[in-house]
Amino acid sequence: MRDILPLENTVLPYPWGSRTKIAALLGESGPAAEPQAELWMGAHPKAPSKALVGGRLRGIDQLIDESPAEILGAPLLARGARRLPFLLKVLAAERALSIQAHPDLAQAAAGFERDNAAGLPLLAEERNYRDRCHKPEVLFAVEPFSILRGFRERREILELASAIGLEELLPAVGELRRDASEAGLRAFFAATLEVESESALRRLNQKAVAAIHRRGLDGHPVYRWVLRLADQFPADRGVLSPLFLNVLRLEPGQAIFTGPGILHAYLEGFGVELMANSDNVLRGGLTTKHVDVPELLSILSFKPQPPHLLEPIAGEDGEQIFAPPVDDFALTLVPLAAGAPRKRQGGSVEILFVLRGEGLLRSAGGERPFRAGDAFLVPAAAGGYSLEGEGSLFRAEPGALADQSG
Repeated sequence: MRDILPLENTVLPYPWGSRTKIAALLGESGPAAEPQAELWMGAHPKAPSKALVGGRLRGIDQLIDESPAEILGAPLLARGARRLPFLLKVLAAERALSIQAHPDLAQAAAGFERDNAAGLPLLAEERNYRDRCHKPEVLFAVEPFSILRGFRERREILELASAIGLEELLPAVGELRRDASEAGLRAFFAATLEVESESALRRLNQKAVAAIHRRGLDGHPVYRWVLRLADQFPADRGVLSPLFLNVLRLEPGQAIFTGPGILHAYLEGFGVELMANSDNVLRGGLTTKHVDVPELLSILSFKPQPPHLLEPIAGEDGEQIFAPPVDDFALTLVPLAAGAPRKRQGGSVEILFVLRGEGLLRSAGGERPFRAGDAFLVPAAAGGYSLEGEGSLFRAEPGALADQSG
């Protein structure tokens, strides 16, 4: 398998998605019939990308199984890898996604074995672990993207809660006031998850909303998100989460890395996400899906996490390399300018995704035109290639192998 392969990718139609963003990126003439939330590019068995090989469409997970050395390359095989280590997505969120966290490698492996031992089918709703992998992720904002990420400092939580009299509504605030340790934060968060009945959650959220309006805090960015979440999820345990999770707005071109055990939620925006090739998600709110409170609490970090942007490394000719502290992946934004072709040496597997513009991809296997929305699998055995055109594209590759060569 030496040819660079154009990919056919799956769009997942979750209710929080947009009918216009992904459709426009893919060159559709109008809005989609249903919300389009995620475009997946990779070899995850839930929605593997496909390529035309031998006259028929094949999942690239199958192609990798058949030709691991040619597609993945010697460096990945030397690590013991037998599958594509990353998954590239486009996200288009018009409503909030679930509050969630992901396990580390040891937690994922142990959890996967527990779920197997319990006899849970791989796609069962109540299953927590669908594979043995961790799920660190980088989010790059193509357009402004609002997120919740990491617990606030205790002082901030108490100030935000006190401003709307939350201590009267949720006694756990008093416990947090008395206990300044991470154990105190854990106990507080666990208490927010213990309000089980839909009617009790609805009443709690209604009282918080009334207090925000009564005290004139409607314009404050944190309370404004509480109001929006109450409108989207009126009887959900996650409505008050902006009071204890950091609210961050990524501007176009900014990126953030989220590692294991960090509670987070994507609220609204359009971006590109690169992650380890996993679908392990433990949820804690803003969802109708399965929530396993004890398991979520067991993997979370309760150390306050002030959000820090992932600063890019400057590559040649304006490339920006977003390289988080994991081996699974690195994401590079590659600008293209007319009359300035870019050459790339081969050696490891890549996925290329065209964000804007159009051009020509040349390799030993021939020439392939490209435009916004196109994606390609570059096998390690394909050798070098060059890009000509105008616009920009993303290059996803194994992390420790990312470099700054143009």
